[in-house]
Amino acid sequence: MWEKIKSGLQRFMYGRYGIDTLNKVLLIAALAVCLLGIIIKQPWINILYWVLLVFWIFRAFSRNTTARWKENEKFLGFIKYIKAVFTQSREYVVFRCRKCGRIIRVPRRHGRVEVTCPQCGEKRLVETGKRG
Repeated sequence: MWEKIKSGLQRFMYGRYGIDTLNKVLLIAALAVCLLGIIIKQPWINILYWVLLVFWIFRAFSRNTTARWKENEKFLGFIKYIKAVFTQSREYVVFRCRKCGRIIRVPRRHGRVEVTCPQCGEKRLVETGKRG
């Protein structure tokens, strides 16, 4: 019986996007908002929970895999940028290239320096702090 259910579910999911990192975060956020809604009984929290859950279902069962993949890549790039800012902010100035969006880091305490993006060649003046 379980093999029949498993086979039917596999046939249904064929060609659909499924679960990725963004979907996992959406589901965890929806569950956290649901728990918050139990503690704080406000109607807008319940609405936010349902919006997150519906968006999670939409992404998981979508057949437009290219669009869902691009959304996930943007999300992963955002997470990478946030990690870079928080982990390297003491030793480096971290910023994005205006032209191509690549994350660039420059050592702190070198004064004003001109930085060239290694990917697109865009030049930019960056203040890294006082020399000393």
